Amino acid sequence: MAPTISGYNYYAGYSLPFVHSVFDYFQLPTGACVLDPWNGSGATTRVAKWRKINSIGFDLNPATLVIARAGLIDWNTIVGSVQPLSEHLLEQTQQILAQKSSSPQGSEEPFNQWFTPTTSGVLRNLELTVRATLVGLSSAQTTQFSPLAAFFYLALFRMARDLTKPFCGSNPTWIKTAISAQDRLNIPAEDIYVTFQCAINELSHSFAEWDAHQAANNVKNPKTETSSDVRLDVADSRYLPLPDKSVDAVITSPPYCTRIDYVVAMLPELAVIGVSVSEAKLLKRRLLGTNTVLSSFLPYQMTWGKACRKLLQAIKKHPSRASDTYYLKWATQYFDSLYNSLREINRVLKPNSFCAIVVQDSHYKDVKIDLPLIVCEMASTIKWAFAGQSSYTGKSTMANVNPKVKIYRNRSSAEECVLVFKTNK
Repeated sequence: MAPTISGYNYYAGYSLPFVHSVFDYFQLPTGACVLDPWNGSGATTRVAKWRKINSIGFDLNPATLVIARAGLIDWNTIVGSVQPLSEHLLEQTQQILAQKSSSPQGSEEPFNQWFTPTTSGVLRNLELTVRATLVGLSSAQTTQFSPLAAFFYLALFRMARDLTKPFCGSNPTWIKTAISAQDRLNIPAEDIYVTFQCAINELSHSFAEWDAHQAANNVKNPKTETSSDVRLDVADSRYLPLPDKSVDAVITSPPYCTRIDYVVAMLPELAVIGVSVSEAKLLKRRLLGTNTVLSSFLPYQMTWGKACRKLLQAIKKHPSRASDTYYLKWATQYFDSLYNSLREINRVLKPNSFCAIVVQDSHYKDVKIDLPLIVCEMASTIKWAFAGQSSYTGKSTMANVNPKVKIYRNRSSAEECVLVFKTNK
């Protein structure tokens, strides 16, 4: 199996070979531009760069932009700089600590969710040293990170993940926080530095392994003299900052209808880049599929299709607690956001262009959520032509980490589908 290009185990993502296969199918011309409005860890933009195709990757989560940016690294050009830089960064941080100069530790310091103020101070000083050296203290936006800066932030991400392991359980998308001050971890500074260095070493190995895999499989860039542009930015899939009919293709995968809290899932990474607890709560409300619902009901729209209407009726009538209130609001909100996102994708796609969408079915209790069918019906209302589908059964679902699911059904696997559509001529 090929190693991941970023060396980071992002829960929600598809493989690089899959993206290559989609590009092979699309046969995009030189100068074409591909969009991923839910770019996540950046598989689409990474492969597009490799194949010298212009690309745009949007995501509301600023931490995922760091992962995507790191995936754009040309490892051979930076490998000689990694070790000297890591030694310099640790030396600078240790000097700050020796001078008893620490960053301000207020109630909004996100590291305080797991660590004592002293430990949080060491972690923040290390992050600020990386930022000052590779980005600039005046630049707080992850969209302005270079691939090299993103690499070291990826190491900070790994370090934060390792240090917060005592707060993790069997659910890979959930991390707890300290209930009281007594539950916060006090970690010696030297242990933090060692963990950071280990993360750098592991990432270096992962990137080198990827290069070796490319060479062993004779994977080469297209033989053209052209280069490609990659734009990574924070944006809402319902309000894409792009002109009408400006992209040639879309390869993407929206958050599934599973109530996964992607903000909680990435709290350590968000803490690293300085997203406060209050800012994380605001981000959570904006994400597609959020489990934070509006106070009022959104009305069902005919454009969502018959399958969606049937599903919402089944949720409303389900005898389990809060089915006709919270869960109905959540599902309606999800499909409203999904449909508006598809309409926005349609707006920016050129005529006669392809759109590949990876989706997965799921369940509400014993009620199947046939997301592939719902997406197909939504696509038909915006006049997309169905161009093909590929399906397979996957076992990477939240049902497999939730024993209570057996109360409602025996099957815990899910069908994942690649749906391909074509816009009107």
